[in-house]
Amino acid sequence: MRVSTGKKQIIAVSALLADIPGGVNAYIRNLCSGLSSWTDRFDFILFTNPRSGGPIPDWPNTVPFPLWRSNPISRIIQERLTWPRLIKRHHIDLFHSPVSYIPPGVKVPAVFTVHDLRAFHFPQTYQKLRVLFLQRQIPHSISQAQRIIAVSDYTRNDLIRLFSVPAEKIVTIHEGIDSKKYQTPTMNRDAILHKFQLPGRYLLAVGHLEPRKNYVRLFRALALLRDRFRIDLPLVVCGRKNWQVDEIQKEIDRLHLADQVRLFGAVDEADLIGLYQSAFIFIFPSLFEGFGFPPLESMAAGVPVVASNTTSIPEVCGDAALYFDPHDEEEMAERIYQLIDDPQLYKLQVVKGNENIKRFSWERCVRETVNLYHNALETAEIGA
Repeated sequence: MRVSTGKKQIIAVSALLADIPGGVNAYIRNLCSGLSSWTDRFDFILFTNPRSGGPIPDWPNTVPFPLWRSNPISRIIQERLTWPRLIKRHHIDLFHSPVSYIPPGVKVPAVFTVHDLRAFHFPQTYQKLRVLFLQRQIPHSISQAQRIIAVSDYTRNDLIRLFSVPAEKIVTIHEGIDSKKYQTPTMNRDAILHKFQLPGRYLLAVGHLEPRKNYVRLFRALALLRDRFRIDLPLVVCGRKNWQVDEIQKEIDRLHLADQVRLFGAVDEADLIGLYQSAFIFIFPSLFEGFGFPPLESMAAGVPVVASNTTSIPEVCGDAALYFDPHDEEEMAERIYQLIDDPQLYKLQVVKGNENIKRFSWERCVRETVNLYHNALETAEIGA
């Protein structure tokens, strides 16, 4: 561990949750990696959880924080007791929490990143204790923060609507996409198709199995494609099982789609990239997203996107997706059929996807975040 001896201000970033699968994981890892290029401006300390296997490589200036996971209440108590001691010991000037709240016990000037306000719109997607914690801690964090980062304009506007946050306190900083990772083949296409026993054309959806991802209506749209348009392409779904999975399986059985729907669960990154690159059409039927990485990952892999027209999804996908009402399975089926039936439209959407992903980069995300640190510290000094 390196201890700063210079006069640069010290910024702490909590990377304790960098091992949780999903978009927050990608955000923490890429943000922390990018901050290593800005050490001429600030000194950074990353607080990491050694029990997660050290998810942030090549960072010499890290402080271990062995996070308790077994009991949420114990963990809250641990953070409340531990953060003041660590912050004082390392002379922290500004604390950045990259999850949607400032941890209990943090009393120095702070910023935090809001990925979504799902706890207020879809509280059933969390355990009860987690909902109670978030519904209390997020408003408290809003009051405490010097600045708030929203990962989309949708989330920024949501904060303003729900909590009357002054607009100047919130900055939208879009997350990035590592385009090259999804453009570079991880394995031969034939090998991917053989490994997963897939035909040359298949539909793909990526996201955890839970009601918010709207798979039940996607399966109904798939049945419409089969019954109305005589199209019976397989649908591959990649995502770990979260909750109400039984309802998903019941709908597959009710619609007689067992031979068409392939639930692959959570696949490793190399396989997921290969499945993106080999897919025919990507479908994103989600009901609620604060940002949403999968459509951008698909566009980077050269696969056209059909997506919900709700929350942040149109903001992220721009004109590079065909949109549907996520509550209307007939419209969903029609948009998928449009791409299947019109080769010129298919090619155009691939081109649009390649252009759209240029709007998102981790370099830009990190640069704008560092500028926000500077602004937050200035604000803290004025208010001191």
